[in-house]
Amino acid sequence: MGNEGTIDESNRYTGEVVKYEYRRGFGLIKGEGNDGKLVYVHWKQIESSDDWPALTKGMKVEYYVGERVRGGKGKRAGETQKFAAKVTGEGGTPVSVSQEDLSKTYPDRATRFTGTVKWFHTRKGYGFIKPNEDIEFAEKKFPAANANIYIAREDVKTNAETAPVLKDGQEIEFTLYKRAKASNWGAGDVTKAGGVPFEAEDFGELGPRINFKRKQGGFGPNRKGKKGGQKMMMIPMMGGGGGKNMMKQMQQMMQMQMMQQMMMGGMGGMMGGGMPMMMVQGGGKKKGRKKGGKW
Repeated sequence: MGNEGTIDESNRYTGEVVKYEYRRGFGLIKGEGNDGKLVYVHWKQIESSDDWPALTKGMKVEYYVGERVRGGKGKRAGETQKFAAKVTGEGGTPVSVSQEDLSKTYPDRATRFTGTVKWFHTRKGYGFIKPNEDIEFAEKKFPAANANIYIAREDVKTNAETAPVLKDGQEIEFTLYKRAKASNWGAGDVTKAGGVPFEAEDFGELGPRINFKRKQGGFGPNRKGKKGGQKMMMIPMMGGGGGKNMMKQMQQMMQMQMMQQMMMGGMGGMMGGGMPMMMVQGGGKKKGRKKGGKW
């Protein structure tokens, strides 16, 4: 969990889970005895015997409050963060989320199959698998070439204290389940071949965070924040007026656009306030930044 922080056990708080990202393993609790403030909760602080400790929205919980210094290289690195610690259900009972809570149905949990990981998104914690042979199960066919079987990290059996991160091409063994309102079938009780739980050394790297920014200047490879990215600015073309003079300027602008497409890739022309305008490169290189830090 990186920086474990310190936990104040002098006060025990109660609260309600208002949000929880099940697969990513974190969420928010609204405290009833903590001035109603939202407090961050991480799956490693949940007292549970479940393979993948988790909370659900609306769940009533009890917890201590801890503090830690954010790590990583993001803009909030070095800040002090409060978090919910040693989280339990009401009355101190261990937290448990059932398969019914997750809307999962296992037609025959004892029937198992073998296959390989087709691909797995290390950050988001899901992917797809390829069975070693065609499967016919629960009146449905799963061809090996296009089985479309979903896999999620919470279904991976492991003894590790880290979030499961499967590797592409990894051999696995699994059963099948159907989830309500989902078109894909899922791989459940996923283990290594032979039914052996995964160990920490079997997993890949979690991978870097990716910051998808929406409002960035420029376009394509010249987007602001990218290496070598450029801002775009508009300048009026000289002369103004109309008639032949305007037509001549427009023809010149089009010729310049054609030249820049071949040579520079960073100019364009348009109209602005009744005056022909030209877009030119401005600004310099600016490195993008990664969002936040690791827990």
